[in-house]
Amino acid sequence: MENIQVAVFGEALIDMISQESGVFTSLVGGSPFNVCRALSRQSINSWYMAPVSSDTLGKKIEAVILNEGVHAPFLGQSNKPTSIAIVTQSSRGLPAYTLYRDQVADFDISASEIIRHLPTNLGLFHTGSLVLVPEKREFLLTIFAYLKDKNIPISIDINMRKMTTVDLRSYHDTVLEVMQYADYLKVSDEDLETLGIKDNHEEYCQTLAKDKGMRLIALTKGELGACLISQDYSFVSPVIKPANFVDTVGAGDTFFASLISYVLRNKLQTENLTVSTHSLFESALNYAQVAASINISKQGCQPPNIDEISVFAKSQDIPI
Repeated sequence: MENIQVAVFGEALIDMISQESGVFTSLVGGSPFNVCRALSRQSINSWYMAPVSSDTLGKKIEAVILNEGVHAPFLGQSNKPTSIAIVTQSSRGLPAYTLYRDQVADFDISASEIIRHLPTNLGLFHTGSLVLVPEKREFLLTIFAYLKDKNIPISIDINMRKMTTVDLRSYHDTVLEVMQYADYLKVSDEDLETLGIKDNHEEYCQTLAKDKGMRLIALTKGELGACLISQDYSFVSPVIKPANFVDTVGAGDTFFASLISYVLRNKLQTENLTVSTHSLFESALNYAQVAASINISKQGCQPPNIDEISVFAKSQDIPI
């Protein structure tokens, strides 16, 4: 495993995935945790920085953490419950989530405690999804201020969800504010539409990158593929269809983790781009798309490792 340290904060939860038979299959999920274990499978030293409950479901998450080789300083350190997501399928075949997030374990920690336990030589801090709520705004800004002072890059996946217990205006305002601190940002076309940005999504992202000095924005567009955007360029990669479609749970998390993994392992910088580095970023996007495609061919979030991605890409003659 390469000596690249990435810390991740956000939910680890239990996805209860509805089956055609009417029963539910329980799998460990949560967008930030999915990113964490995807990074670990791709030769990144991953640190999961949220508490894990001491309850029965927390033990299930702990078992996955230990099996994946993820560092987790707060295992079993909360008596609050593990969060649950009921996952059904929309008419478009996309996952729809009902969230149970009242007084849950992954929020049971202070910003100062997170900062005290961050690994040395930290290369990136990732967060997003269900932590981007008004009640965690000051918590996140405290951590971001520390990271910015230490010149540690920040990665955010906004991953908008239907929050029935949160004031929508405050939720959207919080996401719009917090995401501006990202060096690496992932958004989907549906995320942006939810935030009131109805069209010209690529133009919006490029303006955001320039105005906020972001290194890279990944814009996913469902069946239309994905776009990688910096302050002065962008390019699109089409969807890479899996041989066997199962579900899209965790596909976006796998995509972004794989993109981050490729960028960090290859030490890619968006400054002073040349033709050769443009080509590398195109390869990075292909790599992330292949990883997402492999994930879609399995139930739930099951990120591939580097070898699986390489074999698939070679079989389809996709440059990575």
